[in-house]
Amino acid sequence: MAALEVQLPEQGHLANGWEQCCPIRHLLRSDGRLLRWPSVKLTGVPSKRSVNLNEQVLQVAIREWAQVCPVPKGPPISWLKAEAGLLPRATLGLYTPLSLVKTQ
Repeated sequence: MAALEVQLPEQGHLANGWEQCCPIRHLLRSDGRLLRWPSVKLTGVPSKRSVNLNEQVLQVAIREWAQVCPVPKGPPISWLKAEAGLLPRATLGLYTPLSLVKTQ
C-alpha cells in the first residue's frame, strides 16, 4: 500500500486560524501559552480532561487538517509545532516562538 501524500496548508494558515479565534487569542495574550494541561505531572499526557482544556485549539487544527487530508489520519506533530511557533507574542508585538504548554 502506497504512503498517503498530503500537501500541508500554506505556512502560517493554521497559526492565523488560531489567532483569529477570540478565546484562543485571549489565552495567548493572558499568558503566552497555546495548550493547557490538568497538572504538571500530566503535561503531554492525552486525556479527556486535556482535550477539554484544549478543545478550541484542537477544533481549529482539525478543521484546517481535514481540508487537506481525505482520510482519517492525524496531522504531523512537526506541522503543529511549526505553526505554533509562528504565533505572535501579542503582548510584546514580536513574532517569537511561544511555549506550547500551560499547566493548571
